Amino acid sequence: MILSRLDFRNRFTQTEKARIYAAAESVIDVRIWLDDLAVSEEVDTEYPQTIGAIQALEAAGLLDPGRTAADVLASASATGTYGGFSVGEQVRVLAPFSAAFPDTYTIEAVGVDALIINGSSFAPIYLEHV
Repeated sequence: MILSRLDFRNRFTQTEKARIYAAAESVIDVRIWLDDLAVSEEVDTEYPQTIGAIQALEAAGLLDPGRTAADVLASASATGTYGGFSVGEQVRVLAPFSAAFPDTYTIEAVGVDALIINGSSFAPIYLEHV
């Protein structure tokens, strides 16, 4: 699956991101991976180097307890529920994103830590049921 850099980064929890950045201070391979990610326009979650990098983050203990590389690399599901919202429901986007997304939208998929609407990922706190 091809993801924008932001959508890929949103697959990590805030705590995982903090651990990864802390590790990058002393582990050059993590720093190189972050630098490569920073200059990438998109990330292919099926690319062997991407899979290997995420597996290395898991092996290093940088993912949250109970989370695996497979969780990070998983495709968004066309079914499911997250944060009280389900695929197929109608939602409105709240501020500060409502100016860019002023309409009513249908939830297209459920990602690891986000809901997918109109091709973009949103945390449930930025959506309301219609």
